[in-house]
Amino acid sequence: IKEMHSQVTNQFMRYEGHVLRNIGGIYTTYKSTEEPGPVYTPQTKAEQKAALDFIGRHAFTEPSWLMAESYMSRISQSPAELLYPIANRAVADLLSPTKLSNIDRYSYAADAYLPGEYTSDLAQMAFSETASGTAVSPYRRHLQAQFVATATRHYGTSPMSVRTYYHSLLLDVRRRLASARTADAATRAHYALLRQMIDDAIERK
Repeated sequence: IKEMHSQVTNQFMRYEGHVLRNIGGIYTTYKSTEEPGPVYTPQTKAEQKAALDFIGRHAFTEPSWLMAESYMSRISQSPAELLYPIANRAVADLLSPTKLSNIDRYSYAADAYLPGEYTSDLAQMAFSETASGTAVSPYRRHLQAQFVATATRHYGTSPMSVRTYYHSLLLDVRRRLASARTADAATRAHYALLRQMIDDAIERK
């Protein structure tokens, strides 16, 4: 059962990878010298936002269809941890310097997905509980911790051309965390730790 679950998870992650390539992507249409029209066409803002929405619904949100109680308790003491690679893959790709560089590079397009809007959408998607006041699940706590750890690491090591976007993203996340109100003690402690991680990264630079 564990092997079958692993295979299904890996197959889903392959689908996830296909969708992620639509964000910051570009079409290449090879043409002869005589053919009119552009060879390189960035993907539209609508296409990229649709891809991000898919990731938000199926990777940033815990994929409960992979967590059926009838068999998960038979293959792991911590079933949610088997799904963490799905979150890790999405966070690593969406926050990669290459992704941000591509979005910045293709911002010349008439219907571009601008970096500032992209990072704002990411923060909203990753930290929606800060507005709703709901408790953060273990899966989402892991995802949010990965998000902050990845963003702070790239903020400290990326070229200046994209570092400014990590800076604005981290300030956005810190603002959301600071304004959050929740009755759940574990969520409050989680938010406090993330704020400290962000503060340490910004002050260090």
